[in-house]
Amino acid sequence: MELITSKLIQLYQGEQFDDRAQWHAGNGPVRYLDAIERLQYRIRIAGGLLWDVTGTQLDTSNGGLGSDAMGHAIYVLDAMGNLYCSGVHQYYRFHHSSFVAGAPVACAGEIDVLSGMLIYLNNRSGHYLPSTLQLRQFCEYLRSMGIECPDVENFDGDFQS
Repeated sequence: MELITSKLIQLYQGEQFDDRAQWHAGNGPVRYLDAIERLQYRIRIAGGLLWDVTGTQLDTSNGGLGSDAMGHAIYVLDAMGNLYCSGVHQYYRFHHSSFVAGAPVACAGEIDVLSGMLIYLNNRSGHYLPSTLQLRQFCEYLRSMGIECPDVENFDGDFQS
């Protein structure tokens, strides 16, 4: 299945090299992972659950992206169907683009997982602005892997999972 992707938006191109004011000078450029580093964030789907690289059921409840998003982690589904996730989202240092070194993505946003079970997801990514179609595509991908999409929030309009 060929996935519909979106590119890194223009504003963020070159962020891995740049220390401009919009990256809050002094914090350094955005970190891009190489192929080996990326593996530590890869999520495996088996038995209707999400598993981290250590073989532990994924759980984002101790993570969080700030006071308004406790339990959220950031995720990226890349163009090849690989899923990456991290509870760390460090403004001006580690973003959705970090997982795939700025390459196009099939979807990106925030995700909540409890003991391997998907609780919530959205398509909130300022770096990629994934569409409603891409969010649907991600839900279809998850369903094909035995994961239901119970609570989905779309930042690009109405959505019915």
